[in-house]
Amino acid sequence: MTVTAPAPDLAGPSSGEPSARPSAVRRSPGPRLRAALRLASRQVRRAWASSLLVVTLIALPMALVSGGIVFGVSHIPTTEETLTAELGQADSWVAVVHGPDPSLRQYLDRPAWWEIDRDDMTGIPANAEQPMPESAAPLLPRGLDAIEIGEGAVTAETAGGTGALAAVIGDAWDPVLDGRFEIHEGHAPRGAREAMVSPGALERLGAAIGDELVLTEPAASFTITGVMTQAEDADAAEVVFLPATAATRALQTDVMATRWFLPEWSPTADDVADLNHEGLIVLDRHLY
Repeated sequence: MTVTAPAPDLAGPSSGEPSARPSAVRRSPGPRLRAALRLASRQVRRAWASSLLVVTLIALPMALVSGGIVFGVSHIPTTEETLTAELGQADSWVAVVHGPDPSLRQYLDRPAWWEIDRDDMTGIPANAEQPMPESAAPLLPRGLDAIEIGEGAVTAETAGGTGALAAVIGDAWDPVLDGRFEIHEGHAPRGAREAMVSPGALERLGAAIGDELVLTEPAASFTITGVMTQAEDADAAEVVFLPATAATRALQTDVMATRWFLPEWSPTADDVADLNHEGLIVLDRHLY
């Protein structure tokens, strides 16, 4: 006996009958994640050397960059360190940079960044140029006890013969300037025939504290009373620190390299603007 199976109904259910579509099945991501982790773990164990190399190549530059940033930031002076190196314990300093000009102006926190009005096309100053003041002292308010510190060059007898040395002229050893200048050995000069030298200059001179510093230009001699440095120089800088006399002041050929330090004077912004118009710039502790 032969039994014939009915043909499948390809047309689907007849009208009126409910649809028999299967519902969507939601699969848990757990098995797939565990499988991926097993594959990754197996790959790492199989190629651990190359994986370690990749990690090292990524981590090493980042470590170097981070270390460089930390090193650089640690060597940026704080505001207090900057002001101490510039002013010592003084309230302000004043310097001559230009002839009188009503358009001269400066940045209060960067006095060396000053400017004047100029023609946009030619760059020629908008105002007629005036002679530069020979000193800032007459332009300061009366009654201020300014400490003048200048720069120059001298020729001295050294251990290797006659040589040129930089010179700082004025009472750099005044306690008011402590921080801008620092005494390392010995004591400050007590008269016009005594001077101090930097570590580099002491070595070049082949001298010791108590020896004579003999200058050939200008012709003069001083007793070395101590060793001093200034904040902006390394110990290797060859500098002599000379008292202020008529002969040593004559070495100050560039008035722009001179500073007048004011122990107890804090100008207002308007005071600074007035001095700017006279050709002067000002660094003030409080305005900075």
